[in-house]
Amino acid sequence: MIPLRVYFPGVLACVMSHVLCAHLAGASAIARADDAANTKYETVRVYYGDPDVALPDLITSQPPLPTKDKCHDKLEGRVRLSLIVDTQGVPRNVYLLQAVGTDLDRLALAIASSERYKPASLRGQAVAVGRSVNMHLRACVTRGNTSSGKMGKIELRGPLDQTFEDRLSVPQDVELNAKGEGTFTPGPVYRVGNGVEQPKPIFMREAQFSDYARSKKIEGVCVISLIVDAQGLPQNIHISKKLEDSLDEKAMEAVSSYRFMPSLRNGRPVPVRISVEVRFRLY
Repeated sequence: MIPLRVYFPGVLACVMSHVLCAHLAGASAIARADDAANTKYETVRVYYGDPDVALPDLITSQPPLPTKDKCHDKLEGRVRLSLIVDTQGVPRNVYLLQAVGTDLDRLALAIASSERYKPASLRGQAVAVGRSVNMHLRACVTRGNTSSGKMGKIELRGPLDQTFEDRLSVPQDVELNAKGEGTFTPGPVYRVGNGVEQPKPIFMREAQFSDYARSKKIEGVCVISLIVDAQGLPQNIHISKKLEDSLDEKAMEAVSSYRFMPSLRNGRPVPVRISVEVRFRLY
């Protein structure tokens, strides 16, 4: 067993690696923390399972058709998401509640964000509602060659099975992320504290020893810095304290599969920078 410890630096170090940003699925430039204070967000009253509210109806669900290409890897799993359906029927503040640590998580987020609803209503007036979505996904990973090198894509290989939960809670005033601000367009990066909650790990894969490190009996701690984005995905992963090259690589590999319930600020999921200690110990 390899103990893991997540900690939150008092000073935000917003350092980016252009190499990592280029190969991470959905990664893009992230604004500095100083920009956060200058960004204005809409605040709305959100209802949760209110019996007087007519719930939203899903009117478009158009995930990619099942692939006809050769399937190199088959993935299957269940992902649970939180979202708010706004007064226009658009999903906002979409993030992970339960994850599997693979690209199925990204696929579920993309599908949920693209769906559209007939808005919920209260006494004839459109209102925003919060709900959970449970998805059972069966997907196929295909690979091919392009002018820029080898590429892979993930597509559904069967019908999408999803159900909705509307848990009763008191209405809340919640900030909404801007439309389109999600997995592929993370917003300003925040510090934990001053109304910004810590992200909560929901999936952490154990890092494995390399054959070389095991043979040389190398032990110790590698520290990884990353941004947990507004959906709970790791972005901009890099090593802030090296241990040994092969173990550093194993630590990066494990952390890239981590999933979180993201930090919240006024009910709105926001990106934050954290550091993770990955400890390698032989027994």
